[in-house]
Amino acid sequence: MKTPKIIKLPSGLKVILYSSEQLTTVTVLALVKNGADYENTQTNGVSHFIEHLVFKGSKNFPTPSKLAIELDKIGADYNAFTSYEYTGYYIKTFPEYLTKAIEIISDIVISPLFPEEEIEKERKVVLEEIKYYQDTPTKFVHHLIQETLYGNQPAGRDILGTRETIKSLSKAKILNFYNNHYSSKNTTIVIAGNFSSKKAITSIEKNFSKFTRSAVVKKIPAKTKVKDFNYAILKKDVKQGHLVLAFQADGIEKLKNTRFPFGVLTSVLGYGFSSRMFKLLRDELGVTYYLNVGLNLFTDRGYLQIQTGSDLPRLEKVLNLITREIKKLKTEKVGKDELEKSQAVLENYLLMSSETSDSLAFFWGFSCVIEKQMLSPKEIVKKIKSVKSEEILNLANQYFTPERANLALILPEKPRFDIKKIFDKI
Repeated sequence: MKTPKIIKLPSGLKVILYSSEQLTTVTVLALVKNGADYENTQTNGVSHFIEHLVFKGSKNFPTPSKLAIELDKIGADYNAFTSYEYTGYYIKTFPEYLTKAIEIISDIVISPLFPEEEIEKERKVVLEEIKYYQDTPTKFVHHLIQETLYGNQPAGRDILGTRETIKSLSKAKILNFYNNHYSSKNTTIVIAGNFSSKKAITSIEKNFSKFTRSAVVKKIPAKTKVKDFNYAILKKDVKQGHLVLAFQADGIEKLKNTRFPFGVLTSVLGYGFSSRMFKLLRDELGVTYYLNVGLNLFTDRGYLQIQTGSDLPRLEKVLNLITREIKKLKTEKVGKDELEKSQAVLENYLLMSSETSDSLAFFWGFSCVIEKQMLSPKEIVKKIKSVKSEEILNLANQYFTPERANLALILPEKPRFDIKKIFDKI
């Protein structure tokens, strides 16, 4: 797979172009280096609120209905998302509509109107979204683990904000935040799919020519400290207990190439139906319905998480089994067959990410903005296949310690066993 073309315009706007005639669609993605990490206690949630509001009126599409009509005319699949370190807006369509897609993306990112009446309507929508999030334990437990890991700093707060902060965001506050954080210097435009690079650049230069806002606010790096085992319990009227166990790790800036063996370690634990956690908890013992294991990496921090749910009588057993498997990774090398199988699962996932224009746009965009390393999926697969069992053993001993362990639980009642005692065994 070829590497994309990277162009930096005089305004500071970065453009990533990945063209392939094998694809039938094209995706335009705008990634703004801004998110919850850039907020304070008063503005918590504003980045996500802005993500909603840009679709509610812009210079050339002043109403939500006019924007929707234009998007439907090009048969677009479109959406937006907010994370801790970036906000993204994308349109996926057919090659003949590329210039229109660029026009729409540029208008909503550069020239949102923030109509007062739409702010008030969308405020209600976001407040309902917060309620939904809080009422869904499989989602809200992620907020608890962030809070447990990072405490009272942006990294420990909810991307959605709180009911209080959302209610307090006036148009003036929203506009001020937008003007200080949306800039050509911290925005990357990614185009992936079947298109002409020359045509794309011409359209970008035309539509983004007025995007010269130079203000760029730098985020304060998250403060991370390895401390004693920490846990949080939220008592809630639920039918089963929900938990996330997280082991604090370094961010991408420090991990660099270590993230590849870390990925294989994560795959051994919980990727695929034959992974250790899935076989043990789901297939052999039937003590859980759902299981998610993942490696969450940011530029300045990270953690490996194990998420599952179980009824209260079996919760102690589930935690003991999880810690047993963690300890096993610290004392026994992963066998050759299991290592190759875990590497193959990652290979399949990565190569599948190169089959559609939107997945390629996300892949190259995040590689540039967050990883700052433009490796192709095949290059990453090569690094994954070179991982040795000794590396996994060393990583497990470095990161799977009681001091790095954090646990978040949503339960119908307090557990009747000593949680800390379980994690002393690691």
